[in-house]
Amino acid sequence: MPFAGYERRSRTSTSEPDAWGGDASDRVGVFGSEHGLTPAQQRIAECLLGRADRHRSRLTGPRFAARIGGIISAVKRGLVGNSAWGRKMLAHRGGRTMALHALHHLRAIAPAGVRASVIARERRKLRGRIGNKRDP
Repeated sequence: MPFAGYERRSRTSTSEPDAWGGDASDRVGVFGSEHGLTPAQQRIAECLLGRADRHRSRLTGPRFAARIGGIISAVKRGLVGNSAWGRKMLAHRGGRTMALHALHHLRAIAPAGVRASVIARERRKLRGRIGNKRDP
């Protein structure tokens, strides 16, 4: 199980300034260099965890470990703030959900889709023929 036996890091006595203007020793967080994150990524991950705790319930044990793992994965893959990835994933689950849970509905509406595509294809062909006749 990931993060089994995990313990939060303790404060260190080093006083190197960080990007927030304070000392790096002032911040104690869940994410550290042991997760393979840069200091900037650690701050992003801490913000995401804080937002998750505020908007959803606080977790403990394996669910907390899964939340931490998901945040680390998203931050490392550069998905945080990536609007192109968000747009790509916007309706991704919708189609799969229909295929997994409402296959009977998709099969019922499939003939209508086939008819519509045939009509559209015929219209395009007709438009092409009319366009060729007009040209000398």
